[in-house]
Amino acid sequence: MSAVANAHLIASEARHRAADRAVAEEARRPLPDQLRLQALKKRRLYLKQKLTWLRIAAERNALTA
Repeated sequence: MSAVANAHLIASEARHRAADRAVAEEARRPLPDQLRLQALKKRRLYLKQKLTWLRIAAERNALTA
């Protein structure tokens, strides 16, 4: 995995953790904003899928290198 790809993966993992925290914080509110919570969950899912794509790409590159 290149240094750039590794840095991108690390940054994406950090964004996913931040999205996780944001979902948890919103859900803990006495009256969570359901639209905000839905948007946060969609963002978190997108980031999870992005991490999967990055990891698959890294594995494919490692196999062909």
